[in-house]
Amino acid sequence: MSRERSAEPLDAAAIIRALCLRPLEIEGGWFIETYRSPDPSPSGADPDRPISTAILYLLTPDTFSEMHRLPGDEVFHA
Repeated sequence: MSRERSAEPLDAAAIIRALCLRPLEIEGGWFIETYRSPDPSPSGADPDRPISTAILYLLTPDTFSEMHRLPGDEVFHA
């Protein structure tokens, strides 16, 4: 039994609903955390800060990404 898939692209609202994205208030855009390391950051400055996390992030035409500094590394994949 085969299932036909729609060739119609998903719009931003459908992606936000499907992935349960939440607004990222300070930075802008939409996100959901998909991974959080159980290991704490080695800096010791904040024991509650994990060594790494992974998120899904979406910018829509009506949102923006505010420039900011982070205390750790940040990697983007397009």
